[in-house]
Amino acid sequence: MSGNIMVKSLAFALLASLSGAADTVDFTGHWQLDAANSQSAFERTQSIEIVQSGNDVTFTRVFQDHDGKQVTAKFICSVNGKDCEFTDNGHKAKISLWYNGPELVVLKTDGDKHDTTVEWHLKLTDGGKTLNVNREIMEPSEQTEKLVFTKAESVASR
Repeated sequence: MSGNIMVKSLAFALLASLSGAADTVDFTGHWQLDAANSQSAFERTQSIEIVQSGNDVTFTRVFQDHDGKQVTAKFICSVNGKDCEFTDNGHKAKISLWYNGPELVVLKTDGDKHDTTVEWHLKLTDGGKTLNVNREIMEPSEQTEKLVFTKAESVASR
């Protein structure tokens, strides 16, 4: 009887891992801001480069900061909800990533005074050609952005 329970447990574990893999969406690509369809409240994000390799995500964002200076912010973190260290425009912060169904959620905490806590919700539409981002500054103020990006050629091929 214990062998039967073991087989059922292994089958359940396999099904759980397969269903988790089905929820995993690959956001890899170079994403260029579609300013006409975006509602930006503060920083002017210009592009996002995402490279997914297994559970690891490399995320590079090019934006204009509050002073109008172009800045590149980059981090590498696993999609497991655990904190990763991140240098955000010279300030130490933490990043964590996880999937919420088809969405990739990115949470930054301990950030700079302009955006101490920020949550990003990334979702692909249009057959993977469009990246919709809801970005919410949770602290020190409650501001939201709805950003739309279109998939561009990779940086290497430009």
